Amino acid sequence: MKRVLIDTNVCIDFILKRMPNFVDAKIVFEEIAKGSAQGLITASMVTDIFYLLQKANGKGKMSFRFPTSVRATLAVAMNDMDRLL
Repeated sequence: MKRVLIDTNVCIDFILKRMPNFVDAKIVFEEIAKGSAQGLITASMVTDIFYLLQKANGKGKMSFRFPTSVRATLAVAMNDMDRLL
């Protein structure tokens, strides 16, 4: 299976439905959900995304749910280069 390192902005575009990049981000997440690829983010990206969502939404519910949805959809690579490659 292909492993894909997802950029922070791709995650933010998908969650916040930011156009025009939401369309492409949705395709990436759909492929991961179908099992066509394994989506990876780094451990530091979890906190970066959480912070950016809070900043975009205030301290809304979406930002607090996001880490749970990350665990459900993406694997967190623990800064181990072998795991990323």
